[in-house]
Amino acid sequence: MLTLAQVEAMAPDQSALAAASKLLKPSAWPLLARDAATSVVWGEAQGSGSAPYRLMFDPADRGHKCSCPSRKFPCKHVLAMMWQFAEHPDRFAVGEPEPWVAEWLSRRRPGSGRPAGKPADANAPAPSMAALDPAEVSPGDPASQAQAEAQAAQRRARAEAAREASVTAGLEALDVWIGDQLNTGLASFIQRAQTTCRTAAQRLVDVKAPGLAARLDALPGALLSRPEPLRPDFLLAELGRLHLISAAWRRREGLDQALVDDLRRSIGWSVRREDTLNDPTVPRWAGEWLVAGTRTVVQPDRLRRTETWLTTADPAAQAPRAAVLLDFTPVQVGAGEAIPAGELFNAELAFYPSSAPLRALVAVRGPALATRMAPQGGASLVEALAAHHARLAALPWLGDDLLVAGSGRIVEADGALWAVDPDTDRGLRLAVEQNRAASPLLGLTLSGLAGVWDGQILTLLSASTPHGPWFADS
Repeated sequence: MLTLAQVEAMAPDQSALAAASKLLKPSAWPLLARDAATSVVWGEAQGSGSAPYRLMFDPADRGHKCSCPSRKFPCKHVLAMMWQFAEHPDRFAVGEPEPWVAEWLSRRRPGSGRPAGKPADANAPAPSMAALDPAEVSPGDPASQAQAEAQAAQRRARAEAAREASVTAGLEALDVWIGDQLNTGLASFIQRAQTTCRTAAQRLVDVKAPGLAARLDALPGALLSRPEPLRPDFLLAELGRLHLISAAWRRREGLDQALVDDLRRSIGWSVRREDTLNDPTVPRWAGEWLVAGTRTVVQPDRLRRTETWLTTADPAAQAPRAAVLLDFTPVQVGAGEAIPAGELFNAELAFYPSSAPLRALVAVRGPALATRMAPQGGASLVEALAAHHARLAALPWLGDDLLVAGSGRIVEADGALWAVDPDTDRGLRLAVEQNRAASPLLGLTLSGLAGVWDGQILTLLSASTPHGPWFADS
């Protein structure tokens, strides 16, 4: 039986999975059916046109096809149908395959299915549409294949140009929206943030800017989670970052390629993990990495984001001081398996191209060298903050960043807890929800600490104390 974990594994990226999660209502599916003999499932999904998209899926070898124009394989419609088949198989009526399903099955390339009697490999990669439909390309005709590839490249170029034009129009509307919020007043915005941001986020989804839509969706929660005196400054900063992204997009032709890559990812262009890992030009650093801590966030798009924050075990190493691994799973599936906080391991990390490299993938991983270790030694808290400001100058819409310091104290002042540099007494406010968990650190001299800094609030992840390591998730 198909599982949600297998559906997740087939998704080309998290944005496709998020799009699929919005197509799970039965009203969006005029037809859902399956063949009891072969387990093949098919359906019709209501699209933007008058005629529904037709799609089919073979669980035996995970072959699939959809009549929509998406360039992702599988597309959101196939993912949504598989998702429903895993969760609600009762929605699929048992019957004979429709003629268009039977035609697809009859035209599939010999050998594309599994051999008789051999079970399907749940870990095998999903076959692409080109591999399933011999009518698309004839492998024995190089001229036809070259022509088909050229036509496909032209279609991709047209689709890319159309998306860029759509995003440009959407960002112009976003600038108008930001101006309207400032003219109306921040106090009024805070009161109606939830509905206002949801409406604006939906418009950004419509213009194919899901990254900015997710940022707007997260704004009300982030705004209301912090003390009231901090809210106006935070709101101004976040609206300013959105405007910077919009302005940078209009001037992208004059920007460095690394910053353009940052810009596209922020807007919502996805990059496949495989493409990053197979790209010989992406920066890579090998060495000992320490898990400073993990965070789990449930996003408005029904995906659970697991953040694994890493720091170099040797503060003097010639490598990025910090890295973050991001994993996305459907809420229904449960949290993915993150590397435990405090684990030290050898690994080579591949960083996504960026003007301030932070997000990374584990390209090669060795065994764990130690467990329950907290960061120790290195720069002071003031120096760590200065390094953050340097990264912020390179990437003005950076967002969350990892601060790692070799010393510090936790003190209480103004009704809040603060991480304080012992030499300068400069402090960073801790998140309100950490007051109880971090209270045992009061009065202790810390020989190391790590936390996620958002420009206003430090979420402490781990610390080295005279009594041993402390972790926020323990």
